Amino acid sequence: MMRSLVFRLPMVLTLTAALLGLPGCGSIGAGTPSIIWYLLDDMSTQASASASTTRPESIRQTVLMIGSVGASAFDESQMISYGRSRGTRAHYQLAGWTEKPSRRLGILVERRLEARGAFAAVVQSTAGVRGQMLLNLRLEYLYHDVSTEPGLARAAIVAELVSWSDHRLLGRRVFAAESPAQSQNAQAAVDAFGRAVGVLLDDLSDWLEQTAASVR
Repeated sequence: MMRSLVFRLPMVLTLTAALLGLPGCGSIGAGTPSIIWYLLDDMSTQASASASTTRPESIRQTVLMIGSVGASAFDESQMISYGRSRGTRAHYQLAGWTEKPSRRLGILVERRLEARGAFAAVVQSTAGVRGQMLLNLRLEYLYHDVSTEPGLARAAIVAELVSWSDHRLLGRRVFAAESPAQSQNAQAAVDAFGRAVGVLLDDLSDWLEQTAASVR
């Protein structure tokens, strides 16, 4: 990976400059650009729609546990990733996430499900609380597709709902979403990530509640 980044250094620098919008980025010392850290957020319009969500009777007493979100070694980096063509990935040098995407997604899923209020409680599996169902998640990808300008934020996760008592798989599904960036700068790309993640959580929440409610 280092060899390819060094070989294509002019291209990487051009992309980094375009994403960050160099006139507005911070610096350390004499003209040395600094890394800017961004918060991945849930920007769905449904994120706070708990009041209008009907709680299925069959899961009102269910405690849902959320397991640690898995990810590849590449996607565990705090640096924002991009891809110029199908099957390729690289990291921006001067734009990163405040938390690793997998950890942040686990927090966002918990907050969204709590806000909807379908389950009796939603907790992280590390909280020491015993639940009836376990949600396993894996981050498939989260990257800025710059094959065209100003690019698309793309995100995908795999979800598995498991019965904790007998370790039975209740359902499995892949969720994918994309959102166009409004302009070619860091904030626009991060906003697009937030919208894509919001769509993922919309679909995940609906599927999860329907799947859990159908269990007999």
